[in-house]
Amino acid sequence: MPLLVCIAVHDQESPQELTRQLAVRAPHGRLKRYPGTHFSFYHDEQTRQTALADQIAFYRTVLHAQPR
Repeated sequence: MPLLVCIAVHDQESPQELTRQLAVRAPHGRLKRYPGTHFSFYHDEQTRQTALADQIAFYRTVLHAQPR
């Protein structure tokens, strides 16, 4: 099963090493890091939009879907 793991570089809420290992150990895992903290995904528009674009691209790749 493909797995996308997204984490902020300065995340203090999610254990970074454990998160990295999760992505590395998954046979089809991919790790994406973003600037900011755990809550930047909610409060920083640029971080949110970048992560969202990466997530959509990941799903399109995995599902072999084309944008409409």
